Amino acid sequence: MKLVNVTNSHSRLVLNQLENTDAHLVKVYTAGNTTIVYTEAPEHNEILLINDKRKIQPKEIEDAIKLFLR
Repeated sequence: MKLVNVTNSHSRLVLNQLENTDAHLVKVYTAGNTTIVYTEAPEHNEILLINDKRKIQPKEIEDAIKLFLR
């Protein structure tokens, strides 16, 4: 899965996450039609996969976990 960092294109989302949660890092990536929001906080990390055109495939979930939680 090839990811493109599009964090700068989602500045409002990033700013809201940083202001309203305990997150200290928010990154947004895209892999085709799938958007991935990765958030780091002191107590936990979150990975959110979004695709409005089709279901998220199990392989995409596995790849995202391997990539962000290594």
